[in-house]
Amino acid sequence: MSPFRTIIQWITPPETRPIVSSLFAQAQQVREAKGQVQKVRAELDSTWNGGGKKQSFMSQLDALIREYERYADSLESKAGQIARVTVWIEIKEWFEEIIPGP
Repeated sequence: MSPFRTIIQWITPPETRPIVSSLFAQAQQVREAKGQVQKVRAELDSTWNGGGKKQSFMSQLDALIREYERYADSLESKAGQIARVTVWIEIKEWFEEIIPGP
């Protein structure tokens, strides 16, 4: 019998931390960009006089704002999935305990 035993441990790989941090930071940047577009939209809406072209443009701008939000949500969702990744590792450990035979 081998004087080693194998212990299995489940861990979250340390490599996931910078990936998760990066994805959350990117989501924040997308939300900041969305905020800037919303600000521009509000300024345009209050000063722009026009009919159908204005409505069409604003509608497209609103769709862009929603897309920004969906993209940021997606980045955060992926970050959460990566943060929950676990792997098992085998640790070989020396032991001196004698296990009685049958």
